[in-house]
Amino acid sequence: MILITARHPGSAWSAINRAHVASARTIGAMTPAGTAKNAAASANGPWYFLTDVDALTLPPDLTTALHSTGTATFCVARSFNIRRAALD
Repeated sequence: MILITARHPGSAWSAINRAHVASARTIGAMTPAGTAKNAAASANGPWYFLTDVDALTLPPDLTTALHSTGTATFCVARSFNIRRAALD
């Protein structure tokens, strides 16, 4: 069982947290309070805030800097978790 508690209104939702919400909805475990929090996050932006980070999408200025310094290959060789933490 996974306990999902109330979140701060400005908290960002990662892909893992969004998957937990989808799972709770699928099995009918989402409460009205959870649905309200989710609706607020979707409306205000935090629901989507980490989408680019979870997809490892690099900002254009970072991509340019990595290529100009020759470190792009080094960065791409790092694990998913290390690259995600660098973007977070």
